[in-house]
Amino acid sequence: MPSGLSHLTSIRTLEDFFVGKGIGCKLNELNGLIHLKGFLRISNLENVSSARDCVEANLKGKHNLETLYLVWNDEGVNRVKIDFDVLGNLEPHQNLKALAIQGYRDNRFPRWMTDPLLPNLVIIGLLQCRNCQNLPALGQLPSLKEVHLEKLDALQFIEGGSVVRRQREWFPSLEKIYLFANPNLESWVKEEEEEVSLHSVVVLSVRNCPKLSTMPMLPSLEKLTIKKCSEKLMLSLLKFDELAEWVGKPHITCGSLDYLFQKLAVSARRNATPYCFKISNDRRLGRFEDFAGMAEKLHFPSFLANPLFSKFAVVRCSMD
Repeated sequence: MPSGLSHLTSIRTLEDFFVGKGIGCKLNELNGLIHLKGFLRISNLENVSSARDCVEANLKGKHNLETLYLVWNDEGVNRVKIDFDVLGNLEPHQNLKALAIQGYRDNRFPRWMTDPLLPNLVIIGLLQCRNCQNLPALGQLPSLKEVHLEKLDALQFIEGGSVVRRQREWFPSLEKIYLFANPNLESWVKEEEEEVSLHSVVVLSVRNCPKLSTMPMLPSLEKLTIKKCSEKLMLSLLKFDELAEWVGKPHITCGSLDYLFQKLAVSARRNATPYCFKISNDRRLGRFEDFAGMAEKLHFPSFLANPLFSKFAVVRCSMD
């Protein structure tokens, strides 16, 4: 990107800004673009040589920006120490509604990422921040509705430490959670003094998080997707001992079924409750010789004999 962008002071839309190397375009070129609105992605932040340039970018003064996407590429991995100052000086205006950070290499996040400095933030995405060990206090963001956490290799807990959580103040607006490829993530909360709930969450998608074994209670959940995760997580979420609470839920997609079916069969005998499960693409079913054999092993005759059982679908699973 050529230098001289700072002279275009009337510009209102700039979706992509690429930080240059050497004499290339610097972040301080954004200083005078106070009318920018909508979406702005700043890429190649690994090229920032001085955190002072980030202050001069004056993102905090751009009150019409709604979405900010900050991207570090894989180059410059030996300059991790400057990342914290760079991100700390890229504080946006409090009107921001969506924030995504990709490739950030420090293990800390600046204070501006939590309430009250981002009271209007609705969506946050943290992607490929591979050294991240502690997240900002996302539960304090009053307007946060959607969380995306992807490829955070070092992350073990989303909420760390012992905290007192008054239910109406802890993730009060959160509706959707997407967790993908977080190999060391174990739990939502590091220390649970008592069972906690996320009362507003209606969508949970967990994929490729093999160590995740527990989540807070999700009493309003309507859509659940679990793929390549532990069976312990599935059972902790579905809580089939209280199966009646799941009546009317649109669908549950599961990628691992052994313990799920065993628990389901027991629940079917104990609960006269109609329900429906959508089960897709579980390759491990191939080890059963046929469906009848699987049903016998998992006690499906009594399960299917439930007079209120309404629908059972097996999708993309071999019946040979």
